Amino acid sequence: MRRMLRCCLALLVAACLASCGGGSGGSGDTPAPAPSVQGSVSLSLAGGAAPGYDHVWVTVSAVALHTQADRAWGQDDASWQVIRLASPRTLDLAALTNGAVSALFSGKVVPAGSYAQLRLFVLPHDATLADAAKQLNLAYNAQVDYTDATGVQHQLPLELADATLGLRVDGPIVVTADQDTDLALQWDIERSLARFAADDGADRLMMRPDLHWYDLSATGAIVGLMDKSLFCAAGVKAANCLYDVVASAEVPSADGRFKRSVRSAPVVLGDSYAVFALYPLPALSADGRFDVVIRGRNMQTMVVRAVPASAADLLAATPTQLGANPADPAHPVPMQPALLSQGDASVSLSQPLQPASAQLVFGRTLPGSGELPLELVAANTDPFTGRLTQAVPLAGGALRVATYSADTVLSFADVIPAEGDSGFSVMSLGTRYDDASATLLLTAPAGSALAFAAPTPTAKSGLGSAALTVALSGGTPASYDAAQLVIADVAGVVQTRDVSSLIGSGGTLSLTLPAGGAAASLGGTAVYAVALRAWKRSAPASSLRWVRVASPVDLLSATAAQVSLTLP
Repeated sequence: MRRMLRCCLALLVAACLASCGGGSGGSGDTPAPAPSVQGSVSLSLAGGAAPGYDHVWVTVSAVALHTQADRAWGQDDASWQVIRLASPRTLDLAALTNGAVSALFSGKVVPAGSYAQLRLFVLPHDATLADAAKQLNLAYNAQVDYTDATGVQHQLPLELADATLGLRVDGPIVVTADQDTDLALQWDIERSLARFAADDGADRLMMRPDLHWYDLSATGAIVGLMDKSLFCAAGVKAANCLYDVVASAEVPSADGRFKRSVRSAPVVLGDSYAVFALYPLPALSADGRFDVVIRGRNMQTMVVRAVPASAADLLAATPTQLGANPADPAHPVPMQPALLSQGDASVSLSQPLQPASAQLVFGRTLPGSGELPLELVAANTDPFTGRLTQAVPLAGGALRVATYSADTVLSFADVIPAEGDSGFSVMSLGTRYDDASATLLLTAPAGSALAFAAPTPTAKSGLGSAALTVALSGGTPASYDAAQLVIADVAGVVQTRDVSSLIGSGGTLSLTLPAGGAAASLGGTAVYAVALRAWKRSAPASSLRWVRVASPVDLLSATAAQVSLTLP
């Protein structure tokens, strides 16, 4: 039945991105347990909307599961349940949207039980090119293709500080005895890509991974039909039409401070309508509902409230449809977007954020008691400067709001948000070791360009700390004249330092990092990868070299550690 739903979505998003299947492969490297205590796992991968990016390629090699939330990864640790793909697979996350998912493996045997964490392993951008990446004519195992504002196309590595720790996804994932647990990993591209400035003017990209798992037996789907007359033609970005339009399904965040996107999809042009499909979605309670937010460039933001998407709909292969005509299903009434007559505001940072590797969340709140800000866009800062490499476009004005009904055509009305006609709620998120900042009210009039000081995340209370001493050596100014030290964990970059002055001469530096049991309770994140990124400023693309410490630094119990890095 899940396969039927994928095919149904493919038909609704005709000419676009859906798929009714995917490759599979891989085999477990852990001996099968006794039949009475074993289950199996199937795993698919889904991407997300990626406005501004043409392709986002990653090459997946393995998956590992563990029952303990604070267990650090070790490739020789037999307590991990490891499933390795028969051969690495290269997938375009920007294409795995609108109902399309790609199967990584099916029916792999693991002990039944509750798993507190999953690790997804991908090949580093600079590792030997996998056959799957070669077949796609890629230059890197992890690669981002984008077209800049001048129309120039760039094919750049998606730089991974280290791939040995894997990308962590929190559980609990319950594998039932004698049953197959069918999961999908949703990899949110917009939240995951962190742009940073380069000497040649072409922004480079690193990863702030944002992955979540969904049980495909307990998820539904939402599809939407929109009038396409105001949309720009494919490939066109102009001030008098809509482009980079994204639909998101949102639910309250874990801390209850805002409504967070849990699935996004680009709105794409079909023969008759502009269309989107939000699948897979997380399971909700029986009376749970999603808010669907539709935003884009030059577009008045639209909100459809209280949209159901239940597992029962899934099993019936009938996703919830926005833009339907209940009285005459054969003749839909597509949702009608509106141009934002004065254009978008454009915002940047007036000063760096700390930590430098942070994320800004911009939202707007419907009037009324107990309402939470709806997420419009999330933007990651440059992990080396703490600034935004690109200004963030924000659509002000009234929100076009409707409440879902299965019996009537959607009726939209303009509503001024609680922040006001030109107001936005802004919150900053740091690393896993930080609490979210206070919420700032930002006023950004339509058509304006402004810089503002973002609120600062605060370190979580009760964290321990440990000193990491890094000894640097090697390299010559003829080969490199710029270098950055990168400390990362399973949630992305934690600290960076400019160490250009140590090229050739060498030297040591000391950093203070979160450590101890409290850090472990945040997901084993007191285990760090240490790497050096070096290049020649006159040729940043061809001269780039990553050097990594062979083994991660475990500060779960240690109070200090020392490592060495040598540039060739």
